[in-house]
Amino acid sequence: VPLDIDINLPPAINPFNTFEVCNNEDNTVDLIDIVPTLLVQTANVLVNFYPTNQDALDQTNVLDNNYIYQTNNDTLFARIEFSTTHCYHIHPFTLQVNPLPIANEPNNLIECDDDFDGFYEFDLTQQTATILGTQNANDFTVTYHNDINSAHDGLNDLESTYNAINGEPIYVRVENNATACYSLTEFTTIVNPKPVVDIEDQVVCLDNLPLLVSANTNTIGDTYLWSTNETTPEIEITDIGSYWVRVTTPNGCETTRVFSVSESEAATIDITETVDFSDPNNVTVTISGIGNYLYQLDDETPQESNVFENVSLGYHTITIIDLNGCAEVTKDIV
Repeated sequence: VPLDIDINLPPAINPFNTFEVCNNEDNTVDLIDIVPTLLVQTANVLVNFYPTNQDALDQTNVLDNNYIYQTNNDTLFARIEFSTTHCYHIHPFTLQVNPLPIANEPNNLIECDDDFDGFYEFDLTQQTATILGTQNANDFTVTYHNDINSAHDGLNDLESTYNAINGEPIYVRVENNATACYSLTEFTTIVNPKPVVDIEDQVVCLDNLPLLVSANTNTIGDTYLWSTNETTPEIEITDIGSYWVRVTTPNGCETTRVFSVSESEAATIDITETVDFSDPNNVTVTISGIGNYLYQLDDETPQESNVFENVSLGYHTITIIDLNGCAEVTKDIV
C-alpha cells in the first residue's frame, strides 16, 4: 500500500548562543523582549521559557515573563512550538547580564553672569572626567541632555558648549560602547548674578564740593573697594581725575566700574551788551567760567548762542544754565 508521509517542521528560528541584557535595580528581564530576536516566523507560534531542558520537554516550571535572573550568565531553554501541529524546538541559550556603567554625580557648574542676561555659556565636557572616574574614556560615550526622556532615549544631545540659565538641570548619559548599557546622572548649572554698578562719568561743581559718588547695590554682603582704597558703599570726591570701584558679592562675582571726574562751575555774567536801542533790540551776553552753558531769555527755550535777537523793549531776565548740573545764574536787564 503506497503511503504519503507529511513531515511537519517546528517553527524556524534565529539560533543564538547568548542574549545580552543590561543590569537593573530589580534584577529582572522581560523574556518577551527575546522573542523578536528568536523567531523567524510568528504565525501560530508559541514561545515559553524554562529553567532546564527537561522542564522544556515536560512543559513544567514555565518561567514568568518578568524573569528574575540569578547570576550574570543564567542558562535558559526556550520551547518554540506551533499551536496547530505542536511541533516544537527547544533552544538553549545563555542570558548574559552586562553591568551598567558607573555615572558619578559631579558637582554643579557655577559661574558668574558675564553680561547681566542670566545666561552663561558652559563647557559641559569639563564634567566628563569626574563622571567617568577611573573608567576608560575610550570605552564609553558621554552625552548631555536638557530633559530626562532624551537622556534615556539617547536623543537630542547638547553641544559641548551650552548657553544655560541659572538653576537648569543637565542630564548625563554614560553608555558602554560595547554593550549599549547606560546609566544616568545629573547636575545643575548655577549662574550667579554680577552686582549692578551704575556710575557714569561725573562732574564736580567747584561751588558745591565735595562730590558724593555712590556704588551702593543695597544688597547685604556686597563689599566695595575704591581706587582711593576706601571700602564704603559711597565716597566723597574733591579732585578731578580717573577713578574706579570694584563691587564683590558674597559668592565671588564682581563688577568693576571705571569713571572720570571733571570739574565745572556756575557761570559769571561779565557783560550784557545791547547792540542797539531800538524796538526790537539785539542783546549779547559775555560770561566767564569753565563749564558748558546754555543761554536763556526769560522763559524762552535755552539756546547755545549768547546772542538774543529781536528782544522787545522793557525788563528781561538772562539765565545761564550749566550743562553739567552746577548752579544757574541769572541777571535782570532793561
